[in-house]
Amino acid sequence: MKKFLLACCVLLSAMTFSSMLLASVMKYEEPGLVLPMPQASDLKDDQLLEIGIKVWQNQCGVWDHPGKVTHDMKKGITSWEADYALIGIGQYIWYPADEDKNFQEDWPRVAQALKDKGYPIEDWMLEACPWNNSEEFFADFNGDRLKSLRKMLAKKALIIEQARCIATRLDESLDKMKAAIDAESGITNEEKTVLKQMLSDHFYQVATDDYPRGLYALMDYVHFKGEGVLPTETINGVGWGLRQALEQMDDKIIAKTGSVAAFVDTTIAMFPSRETNEYFKDRMETYLTFNPDKVK
Repeated sequence: MKKFLLACCVLLSAMTFSSMLLASVMKYEEPGLVLPMPQASDLKDDQLLEIGIKVWQNQCGVWDHPGKVTHDMKKGITSWEADYALIGIGQYIWYPADEDKNFQEDWPRVAQALKDKGYPIEDWMLEACPWNNSEEFFADFNGDRLKSLRKMLAKKALIIEQARCIATRLDESLDKMKAAIDAESGITNEEKTVLKQMLSDHFYQVATDDYPRGLYALMDYVHFKGEGVLPTETINGVGWGLRQALEQMDDKIIAKTGSVAAFVDTTIAMFPSRETNEYFKDRMETYLTFNPDKVK
């Protein structure tokens, strides 16, 4: 998108989305044909394994042993954050029964998908998180339930299937983002058409850049920051999900550096006031160092 949009997000401007969109209407006033989207869930098992390990490393902040499963990664396959548990290679959110669900809860969906594939998912894994707080969780960290989860989810076949769940979420993300645009008020139908086409174009450009590097970047980001369609995942009305990243990509930068590099630059620039730590930058830059030749 235009640099003006990026500046608005960085400064958390109070301007309406309709006024921000006007800068791009002229370029996209005649939307092109809908492009066939690469399906992340169609990736081969060896590709999903490689991507799954990268996502796992990113979630645990482990970059000193690229491509290798470390002790810290295995330990981090069951963790706790704020008011919820984090389970699996993607540290999927799992809420206790009475906890407000401000962020998308992924673990029950992943657990059900694994069970449907015939893996030994027990009934308690499909219910609300049995630990209500960090004290209960860490008191039981070496108990049978969490030990069995860590052992099971670290297996090669389960890494692949967990990565497939993230791939499926990405495959569904574009429709969710478009539906969110359709539900918005304050912008015209023409502006909605323009915005949806631009999202599709940028999604396709990243997804097909140095395949499957671009799909890895999109998979990891949508899992890390969501689709950008939940009002609860905003600050002062400004989001930081996949939708916002795609909206703010600059076509001139895409043409100059390539789509994945432009995506990385955009996502890092979105967080100067909210996240400035090296962890975030390191995670984004794994998209650039990922070597698709290893997994083709």
